[in-house]
Amino acid sequence: MKGFHFRLDSLLHLRSFETERARIELSQRRQQAAAAAAAVRRTLGAIAEASSQLELQLSSGVAAAQLQLAQSGLYHLHDTAQRQTRSASKARARIAPARDAVQRAWSKQRALEILRERALSAYRKEQERREQKEFDEIAVERALLRRRAREGRRDAA
Repeated sequence: MKGFHFRLDSLLHLRSFETERARIELSQRRQQAAAAAAAVRRTLGAIAEASSQLELQLSSGVAAAQLQLAQSGLYHLHDTAQRQTRSASKARARIAPARDAVQRAWSKQRALEILRERALSAYRKEQERREQKEFDEIAVERALLRRRAREGRRDAA
């Protein structure tokens, strides 16, 4: 509104920036957790594939060296899956603090927005009061002019 200036506008802009920054951080952490979970799923799929191939090799009677190599690869995949699972758990755990940070930032921003709305409402009421005062003054002046005009006609008659 023209003429209205909220004295905490710069702080409100800062709070808006902080809220947006916290939302971006939360989004990044969610993406990291999703990527870690996807990596675990891929590794578990590779384990299932390697297990089925190992079972197939066992039933077909492959050489001991090839069997040992396949088992080593399977153990490596299990180790990788465990590391990825821990990583995914840590990534999920980092989401809650980021979500809390967004909530705190939004609360601070919302408090300033409420103050701004109240200040704007008070400003509008003051403007309306001033306008009404001006209208009342105009009405009084018109009434006085009419009275003087009537009195002037009576004096002339």
